[in-house]
Amino acid sequence: MVSWLAERSVDAVAAALEKVCPELVGPPIELHDMWVETGNPLWARSSAFVGDAWVVKFAWSEPAAIKLEREIHTLLAVATSDRPPPVRRVSAWSSDPVLMVSPFVPGSPVLGNAIARSSAAQVHHLGGELANMLAAFHDPATHGAIERSGVRLPPPTPQATTAELRARLSPMLDAPRRACVEGWCDWVDGALAAHEPEPVILHGDFHGYNLVVDESQQVQAVLDLEEASLGDYHYDFRYLPAQEPTLGLLLATVESYERLTKRRVSLDRVMAWHVRTVLGDALWRTEAEVALPGGGTPASWIDELDARMTELPLGKA
Repeated sequence: MVSWLAERSVDAVAAALEKVCPELVGPPIELHDMWVETGNPLWARSSAFVGDAWVVKFAWSEPAAIKLEREIHTLLAVATSDRPPPVRRVSAWSSDPVLMVSPFVPGSPVLGNAIARSSAAQVHHLGGELANMLAAFHDPATHGAIERSGVRLPPPTPQATTAELRARLSPMLDAPRRACVEGWCDWVDGALAAHEPEPVILHGDFHGYNLVVDESQQVQAVLDLEEASLGDYHYDFRYLPAQEPTLGLLLATVESYERLTKRRVSLDRVMAWHVRTVLGDALWRTEAEVALPGGGTPASWIDELDARMTELPLGKA
């Protein structure tokens, strides 16, 4: 049985903190400003800063509360691994209402404009850092910790299926881009139909805003395990092709990951998940009338995706 906040507000968070963690009552509460209204109750969850030292995650719908409670238990389980990635520490939590209190981790997200200003050596270093994080999530020790905890993780759920892209995104496009998307959907179906590797624990939402790095680009924390799942390790690479203007960070991460894990990374599988991610993101945002990041449009995102697909040596799923 779980409960949730009545609304996303400072007053609601303060009342929940008074019940769950009364020692934090007093410092100012600031709601996270990156939350976007989508109309979907599953996404009715967000975070708030409490003073300078604490972060509180909370939900204000039943589906979101259930998902946040699973994230809490996943974080607690991951922390028991012999080789855990640096996930956010759970200092206090509750199911009534669902709430998680964690220390604030200072640092910066991994942003494309910062990577664009980096040297090749710095990009290679950052790729090694990301590979270390992915290797830790995908390590059998992490899988074992999750299993021992009793947490049951679902398969990953990318933003859209190829059937949804054909039926709902294609009609929004001009003829050349529609043909491009439908061709990609056929290719993705074939690439992902190939033999799927043994499932591993996935972060599920591994992108720059869920990473905290210090001034030397050392990863201090991997945030937001809301989409933690069990599946194909290629899935966790799906955001990296668009993380910065070139493909340098993706390729550096792949190189280091292969060396660390002795697993081969299929760029076809990575890009198949990437296609479903980019196009699915464009689809739901357009349907929900939510702006695409960077002021883009479905057409501009398709053009950028086309450039990435052309640059990579694909064809061997």
